[in-house]
Amino acid sequence: MRAKLLATGGDSVDALNAAIKNYDDAIEIDSDFAAAYAGKAYAQLVIYWLFTHNHDLVLQAEQALQRAITLAPNLAETLIAEGYYQYYGLLDYNKAKTAFERALVIEPGNVEAWGARALWQGAWAGLMQH
Repeated sequence: MRAKLLATGGDSVDALNAAIKNYDDAIEIDSDFAAAYAGKAYAQLVIYWLFTHNHDLVLQAEQALQRAITLAPNLAETLIAEGYYQYYGLLDYNKAKTAFERALVIEPGNVEAWGARALWQGAWAGLMQH
């Protein structure tokens, strides 16, 4: 839970790196903890998108995401991380939307999924104005 709070705060590289460390600690305890892999991927993607633009983070996030998909492809956290991977990592907004919406079908009350969907909607509205 601490890792998720650090990651969703996303206000500094230090907080996001602390989240990744916490996710890694959780994975060390339980290597089948899909939500930890998904959370780690999300945190890596936020660092990439907001702070560094170091493409290695996208590749690392892809590895964590693939493990989450293998373990729990229909977990809302996995789908949200997949959406951010598509959005931030690959700039594929249509695939991002699909992943976010699948998360909402699975967990209609998931605040993070709604936030991600709103992010997509805002980007799409901006693209349509140009």
